Amino acid sequence: ASRTKPMNASAPAAQRQPVAILDTEKVQGSYYFRYDEFGAHSEAPPHSHRWGHLNYASHGSLSMDVPTGRILCPPQHGVWIPPGVVHSCYLQHAVQYRSVYLAPDLCRQLPAVAGCMPIGPIVKAIFLDFGARGVQVPVTAQDLRLAQVVHDQLCATPLELSVLPVATHPALQQVLAAMQEEVMSQLHGYDDN
Repeated sequence: ASRTKPMNASAPAAQRQPVAILDTEKVQGSYYFRYDEFGAHSEAPPHSHRWGHLNYASHGSLSMDVPTGRILCPPQHGVWIPPGVVHSCYLQHAVQYRSVYLAPDLCRQLPAVAGCMPIGPIVKAIFLDFGARGVQVPVTAQDLRLAQVVHDQLCATPLELSVLPVATHPALQQVLAAMQEEVMSQLHGYDDN
């Protein structure tokens, strides 16, 4: 995974909690499902993966920084990050996190740019089922079929390019930070069940 300078500095370093970054080079198979709970002020520094992945907060709201800006998604959406795209995440509020990582060959049918993707009830149900059973790498024929259904659903879902610009001037950074805080505060109150 490559790393660059952090894009988001919303909280003092002492308050930040590091998020473990998955090394996709060690994953066996074509799918990896991740389930986690991250507390307020959790942070993943800028990095990239050879695999693409969909990031989803089943409770709480999610935003990620990419080179083109900040992606803000409410719980009924996930953030799609294509293979090789540098991204980072800072969570002001706690979230229940779900993600699926897809091997590069599975990403050919998915968008080549990062953005928000609506998460339908089928994908939510498979995330819930895999999470309850602790399935991270599907190996049985049944689980591989469910993982393929997730891939099929993502391929059929349009990407929504809801990216906020990134400012470099300090005055603009303050304005954009205040706007993001307002949006995130409104989104944080919404939980997806």
